[in-house]
Amino acid sequence: MSALTMVFSTFMFMITCLSSVKMDEGTRPMLVYKWVTLEFDWPNDTMKQQYITDEDYIPENNAINGIKVYNETVYLTIPKLKKGIPATLTVVHNNGSDSPILRPYPNWYMHRKDDCDALYLVQSMEIDPNTGFMWILDTGLVAVGPVDVAPMDRCPPKLVIYDINRNVEVHRYTFDQTKVGVGMFYLNDIVLDYGADGTARYAYISDTLGQKLVAYDRKLDKAYIFAHDSMQPNPDYARVTISNSSTSVNPLGINGIAISSDFRYVYYSSVAGLNLYQVSTSVLRDSFATVEDFSRSVRKVGDKVSQGDGMYYGKEHNLYFSTLGRNAVYKWPVSVDMETQGKDSSKVEMVTQTVVSNDPRMEWVDSLGMDENGYLWFTSNNLHTFFGNSTEDGSWNFYVWRTFVDDSSYLNITGLTLIPPTQGSADLTSSLVCLVFGVAVSVFGL
Repeated sequence: MSALTMVFSTFMFMITCLSSVKMDEGTRPMLVYKWVTLEFDWPNDTMKQQYITDEDYIPENNAINGIKVYNETVYLTIPKLKKGIPATLTVVHNNGSDSPILRPYPNWYMHRKDDCDALYLVQSMEIDPNTGFMWILDTGLVAVGPVDVAPMDRCPPKLVIYDINRNVEVHRYTFDQTKVGVGMFYLNDIVLDYGADGTARYAYISDTLGQKLVAYDRKLDKAYIFAHDSMQPNPDYARVTISNSSTSVNPLGINGIAISSDFRYVYYSSVAGLNLYQVSTSVLRDSFATVEDFSRSVRKVGDKVSQGDGMYYGKEHNLYFSTLGRNAVYKWPVSVDMETQGKDSSKVEMVTQTVVSNDPRMEWVDSLGMDENGYLWFTSNNLHTFFGNSTEDGSWNFYVWRTFVDDSSYLNITGLTLIPPTQGSADLTSSLVCLVFGVAVSVFGL
């Protein structure tokens, strides 16, 4: 065998081998982190012990919910659904453990007690990858008991925009409590929409308990709301069965929310319900739009295979969504259905639904996000047992997963090239095996 032939054979073998690594991981979810209870990066043990004494840190009451990934850093929210949550927004301190500690983000001071200027209940956030701005949604709850939502126990809800790269707060908006914050409400999920100048201008927010959609225009520094019957819980789906355990999801209305990567439509669905709805952003961008304008624009696109929680829209026109009754993440490949129904996205119906990842441990898939390398990330947190106070010490309760979907965020407007999925010890090990064996083939003619 000539030297040139040997080199070419080695090269082709390595390409085939590495391609198989990518395909293998893409067929199954990868468990990234898992916790029995959450632990924090405390400044010192004295502070930790004082928080425990004052019941400001009750380990079993802390449950991860929201997730976003930026520059290979994982951010998680821990909403104050019960008493004893010391920090509601965190960043994973990856020290090599599969149960890493969490650092309050951006710092401990931002989570100080008894100060409404601090962060109080962050359920969700979104990160603009083009600026590094994190839009932090603080619903303002101060829990005094299990899942306490009494209005008198709230700080005013707010939206904080934080520059991750410069480590500085950029902007803050406190919602008018005559519109957001009266009676039952819970600001849950958030997506961003770009203005004509190519920067994030609008935020659309689901109010799960108030059953409203909240829009915020940063340029005008103004928030306004839309209410519609499509945002209500459906009593026919007030209960969901997760791993043979039936739990109530009533009165959880509009929750998961996503925006198409061409920024033309917002999609949403209630937890207690299967219906998926679409509404035009031309209405949501108009702070003077009426209820009638919204009603004319909203459209049911189909029924999901199961009740769900979070959603996320990919650059390649895939809508990823949680399916609580199936311990899975599904996707609606919008472009596939458009191929058979026509190219008009205002009329396409959700027919095709495929499994992205499933695992018996994915009990209550909550929030989803996308990284820069083609991976879909999501959390599962056993909320059905968490609310019922039936999580047990010694069992795994909270998980972070990822799966390669060869897609990118709807916010990816710069057309960045995806990096091959070679992160993680399993990928690296397989790559090294391919490299060593390829060299052996070349040198020894194996």
